[in-house]
Amino acid sequence: MPFTVVYFVFLWIGLMGNEQVPFVQLNNEINATEVSIELSRIEFTGNKKTKAKVLYNFLGLKPKKLYSADFIQEKVHFLYALNGIFSVSHTLTKLDDGSFLLSVHVEEQITTLPIVSFGLQQTNKWLQLGFVDLNVLGTGNELLFYYINNQGRHGGNAFFKWNRIKGKPINMGVNALSWNSIEPVRFDNSTPFDYYFTLTQLGNEWTYIYKNRASITGGLSYLNEQYKSVSLTSPGPALLQLNKIFSNVRIGYSTLEYESIYRNNYEIHVDYQHVYTIEENQNFNFLRLDYRYFKKIQTDAEVALKFSGGISSNFDSPFAPFVIDSYQNVRGVGDRVLRGTGILCGSIEWRKEVVTYKKIILQGVVFSDFATLRLPGNEWTFNSQYMPFFNSVGLGTRLHYTKIYNAIFRIDYGYEYIQKSGQLLIGIGHFF
Repeated sequence: MPFTVVYFVFLWIGLMGNEQVPFVQLNNEINATEVSIELSRIEFTGNKKTKAKVLYNFLGLKPKKLYSADFIQEKVHFLYALNGIFSVSHTLTKLDDGSFLLSVHVEEQITTLPIVSFGLQQTNKWLQLGFVDLNVLGTGNELLFYYINNQGRHGGNAFFKWNRIKGKPINMGVNALSWNSIEPVRFDNSTPFDYYFTLTQLGNEWTYIYKNRASITGGLSYLNEQYKSVSLTSPGPALLQLNKIFSNVRIGYSTLEYESIYRNNYEIHVDYQHVYTIEENQNFNFLRLDYRYFKKIQTDAEVALKFSGGISSNFDSPFAPFVIDSYQNVRGVGDRVLRGTGILCGSIEWRKEVVTYKKIILQGVVFSDFATLRLPGNEWTFNSQYMPFFNSVGLGTRLHYTKIYNAIFRIDYGYEYIQKSGQLLIGIGHFF
């Protein structure tokens, strides 16, 4: 029996038995539950880029209102969810008239970053150049633009997200994508044949946020897909072009708390997608659930868990939506190893600080990943012929530079011991 699944179960039981410890302690001079604190005014310090109006709108507290100290602390702690806010602290100062001054101090991170990445494998050379700003002009809005050359084929992406429109809990995003790549496609479990793949997408989505914990997102996009065979001997079509209408609904809930580089508690997302293909008058449905749990252990380590499951319309097609891949689910398995119409996968990581120097933190990581895939046209069964299983173990490092938002340089080596394959993986940000 794959050891990763067993280890997940026992670790989960152990973690759930631990008492949660709050990251921020209440001011001992103030009764935490007494609803008697009237705020006279609110001031912010340390915000060199982020506008005070953005912090005020996100905070959601109003002068001349009564609050308890623990409620104020909870609202202040939500500021960690803003892009580029690394640390938050606050004080309550009693004034002569009995009201309180709320002073909130934030420490910011750099949020305007270049995008420079590349791949040098002989069969997968690519170069990506661009920039991302996750706090445009201090407004909390997001802007991304990049150009990508993928094995000599040109593409790019432009994205803008307007967060908290006019101080309301509503976000709006627009996206334009041109993607060109060479994709291996299998027909009847044969040797994969390479196809030139071109995707053009124009989309828009809206998000409503409820009490900074729950969110619901709806989106609509137009897609044009083109597949062109590289080889004249491919058993599939020489050229396939499809126009599609894409719609999606995503529901999320998060209890995550943040402290420095650590997260605590869980978040869950359910994503439903519907694709209507105009040429074929065909409907395609996709449903995926993603659950992540983080537990800080003592002061310098954490355990991170991820479980994900998805299912889609079970067409017997080589272009199935779920994929087994080193950069998506099973580190060490290889690039785009297999596609399917259903997936169950998970990962576990233990992260431990090994070096801390000023704004630099180096973590050592031990991890294990697993995944099983339903092959196109097959039923759910744990027969490895129809649902192959993959399991990897490995070691890695995470180099954090805390002055820059999400500046995490990731190196992992994963060994997938069922296929007996290993791979060195380099990336930016956590694997999850």
